[in-house]
Amino acid sequence: MSDFPPLPPVTLGYTENELDRMSAKRGDTAWLDATFADPRARLYVFIGERAVLRRGEDPDPLFTAAEAAEIGEAQETCFLGLANGAPRFARLVVDPNGPQPEAYRLPEIRLDDPSLLVTDMRTLAVSGMIAPRHLGPMAEGKALLYWHMTHRFCAKCGQPSRVSQAGWRRDCPSCRAQHFPRTDPVVI
Repeated sequence: MSDFPPLPPVTLGYTENELDRMSAKRGDTAWLDATFADPRARLYVFIGERAVLRRGEDPDPLFTAAEAAEIGEAQETCFLGLANGAPRFARLVVDPNGPQPEAYRLPEIRLDDPSLLVTDMRTLAVSGMIAPRHLGPMAEGKALLYWHMTHRFCAKCGQPSRVSQAGWRRDCPSCRAQHFPRTDPVVI
């Protein structure tokens, strides 16, 4: 028998991801437009590398398209997939308080709206501030948006590239090269 109290249950971050990525539909612009217009569609919003959440007893990382537009001007929007049939997107918005692209390096970003919180993913994972089911899709969205921030030009010819496949590819209109985000295996 131990004299120590039992340890609280451990919840590991980034281990849950309920998204169906719908990769076969990413090139179907009519389907994507209808999916974005779905009343169940929600967005994970990022300013630079930081997530935006609605403050409250249970902070909420999901926003409607109208709510996301109020936070800031959309710089990039990517389709992440369906969570139990509900569309999920990641959106990078321009920092309303600073220039881009340097804004993502600011140590602290403050929004005029006191009902919103801007924080980093590590804090969210460690604090247990949001439900673990959000961490996987948010990390996926953040990584994808960061890739867009840092790969706006074709690696083959240097010309500006454009978003394709709902944010999962960049195409060069000049040399027709296709670029994809990195996927790195992870071993813990």
